[in-house]
Amino acid sequence: MNYKNWKIGTRLGAGFAAVLVLLLVVALVGLNGMSKSDDALRHIVGVNVRKMALLEDMSASIHIESRVIRSVALLDDAEEVKEQSKKIVAAREVYDNAGAQLEKMPLDDAGKAFVAEIGQHQLETRPLNDKFEEMAKSNKDEAVHFLIKTVVPANDKWQHAIKDYIDLQRDKNARDEQAAISAYDEARAILFTATVFAIALGAAIAWLATRSITRP
Repeated sequence: MNYKNWKIGTRLGAGFAAVLVLLLVVALVGLNGMSKSDDALRHIVGVNVRKMALLEDMSASIHIESRVIRSVALLDDAEEVKEQSKKIVAAREVYDNAGAQLEKMPLDDAGKAFVAEIGQHQLETRPLNDKFEEMAKSNKDEAVHFLIKTVVPANDKWQHAIKDYIDLQRDKNARDEQAAISAYDEARAILFTATVFAIALGAAIAWLATRSITRP
């Protein structure tokens, strides 16, 4: 059908419909870009930062346990040793809770490997800490030697595994941050281009529709 033969109402309706479609396209482009940026930011806060917080809680718990068992080696009062041991129990509860939450989070292959390594260190090192506590009750000299030669290196390896995982999460944070920035820049460029195109095309449609009506 020839456009010139359309009724005035049809011409105006077609013109307004075309402009509305352009506005819809611009809105969809903007929402798509915002969605990509939002996904990257949510992953940073909800996954990477959360994992780092849990790992830091675990590291702090190991530090507390390591510090307390060193204190135990210097104590002669059985009641004081008992009080210090309560701190170890509390620290382990914090560690276990954080570790359980970490295992439930999304993990890639590298994350699964780190979680497995950290779990293995836990299984190997906690019994050594317990053994030192028992040794310190009867033979402090032997216990101190066991602490320096065996317990401390085992705890250090445990801590290093957690630190390496934290460093990995920091690297992922940097990459996700860059992805969010790139998604924002890309969306802004596309949105600007789409807006300029929509304005130009909308103006052309309005001019053609008005001219087709007023010229006759």
